[in-house]
Amino acid sequence: MSSRTFDSADVYGPARMRAGYGGSLFALVLLVGCSSEDDYRQPIGCRIPGQTGFEQACTVEKSASPDGTVLTVRAPDGEFRRFLIVKDGRGVIAADGAEQVTVTRSDRGSIDVLAGEITWRLPVGVLG
Repeated sequence: MSSRTFDSADVYGPARMRAGYGGSLFALVLLVGCSSEDDYRQPIGCRIPGQTGFEQACTVEKSASPDGTVLTVRAPDGEFRRFLIVKDGRGVIAADGAEQVTVTRSDRGSIDVLAGEITWRLPVGVLG
């Protein structure tokens, strides 16, 4: 009768591989389940303090709220603002009401929204 010694790779290897694949698959399912159209960040132009012109350095994303559609705009340094889309001709207002915004029409099919020290250039299409 022969005896055989087992090391941990023999005993746990296949189980670890199965658990590893299962864990990876679970993580993938979570990622897919969490992604939606609302998670998409579209690049937009913005003028940050110290700049003279607009650069495609910021992003905007849409999300639904009980009050309507909210746009969250983000600067490269992480600063963000939330705007509520309104249908009364203004385009957007401050969603949180903490800060007044100034909206002006741009000649490029967009509106410029000044909030704080940053001017965000929002394409008209994102407002629809």
